[in-house]
Amino acid sequence: MYADIVATFALVIAGFSLVWQYKKSVSWYKPSITVDGRWMKSHSLNRDGSTKELTWGLEVDVSNVGQASTTLVDVYWEIEVPGKKPLKVRGSADPSGEISVEVIGELRVIHGVYVPPIPAQLAENDSLAWVFSHPQDNPLIKGAVRGRPAVVYVTRTKNLGAKYVNDRETAYGEWQLCPGSS
Repeated sequence: MYADIVATFALVIAGFSLVWQYKKSVSWYKPSITVDGRWMKSHSLNRDGSTKELTWGLEVDVSNVGQASTTLVDVYWEIEVPGKKPLKVRGSADPSGEISVEVIGELRVIHGVYVPPIPAQLAENDSLAWVFSHPQDNPLIKGAVRGRPAVVYVTRTKNLGAKYVNDRETAYGEWQLCPGSS
């Protein structure tokens, strides 16, 4: 009787060990991305001190705290404007004033300039940052209520055949209220 209890207990412990090892082999060596950002009001001044232009500064900080490097394939701000389709703001307004806008499914997308450029490599325990600048009077963003930073990156997943497959995942930062909105 006592031997049966000990043998059953040993079998249960061995089962937990096997599950733990499988979980670790699947989850190790993957990027783990955290996204943070700030939505700032800013302005530029003329030489006489008067306000030249009011702008939104959309900051995105991306960190890889995982155990493998990754490629960032898209960095943007997701913005909600009441009564309109969701909006993705990618990059800064072009200095020439040209901004490309398209509708993809239910999304409106503003394309802009990236510094650093996308796609970008992000090593393990490394971070990158972007600040997208757009005029506050931009009719596409005007009336925005809240937004959050987001990044799309390449991750490795292991299928049942023990073969690594590249896949894309999206990581989001916290929702933030638009500066100046109540």
